[in-house]
Amino acid sequence: MVIDIGALHSDSNTGGFTRNISDDHTIILAHNYCQIKGKKYDGVHFLPVLRRVVEEIEKQPEAYTKKHSWTKLNVSLFQRVSLTSTEHYQPPLLNSSTSGPIEQSFIWQRIGRFLKPGDIVLAESGTAQFGVPDAPFPENIGYITQTFWSSIGYTVGACLGACVAAKEMKRPGRVVLLVGEGSLQMTVQEVGSYIRFGFTPIIFVINNNGYSIERAINGPEQTYNDVSMLWDHQKMLEFFGARKETGIPGKSFACKTMEELEAVLNDETFNSASCIQVSFSLVLGAN
Repeated sequence: MVIDIGALHSDSNTGGFTRNISDDHTIILAHNYCQIKGKKYDGVHFLPVLRRVVEEIEKQPEAYTKKHSWTKLNVSLFQRVSLTSTEHYQPPLLNSSTSGPIEQSFIWQRIGRFLKPGDIVLAESGTAQFGVPDAPFPENIGYITQTFWSSIGYTVGACLGACVAAKEMKRPGRVVLLVGEGSLQMTVQEVGSYIRFGFTPIIFVINNNGYSIERAINGPEQTYNDVSMLWDHQKMLEFFGARKETGIPGKSFACKTMEELEAVLNDETFNSASCIQVSFSLVLGAN
């Protein structure tokens, strides 16, 4: 039985509509209808239904507690192991290289290991959104992305909202933005808002030389997937106000190799997120 809560099924979150789950095995709780084994109830929002489900479970929680016994569970790409409640699977390492150009198969898992409990991570539509699922997350991570509409540049503005919310909620951890250079160009003005209001997110700009996911989907040679490559991202923070004259610190790093990226990720100051920082990384295609 699959319980599908709040989803709007689009090409992005159904594998290009290749998802094949029978209605007989699915309960869909949507924003304007509920569907149980193919029978649809229009005008029913999923929140009241979830509240009722929780109420019923809380009346007699022991009736819904099931102890599982797992032995030698076989999972593709993983070793056969004995699983207990205190053990976790480690995802297979996609790229064990320690030197050379930065590649897609390396950068996302490495950034995942850079994250700390309590961080809020924003993955931009496109390359970051498709790459981050390979990343291991620590506990209590906030994850923001936009799978439904894939609005290019969404996370740059959403990052400002995450910074505000984290401050008001006194949430520990850092705000980490993962965005491609093309998406950044759509809404880059919000970087000025981060600086203006004293927020210090860590910004990873992934240089894919254009809209790489769009190239892969439709139009690898089309000029509409090109963006300006004339920007100097090392001066971006200065332009928006983080410079000596304003008394607002900011740091920028350019990484073209794994060694350069490792040096940045292992830097104590960079990890502390005490000032706004940008790491501009060159990534080779969608390999």
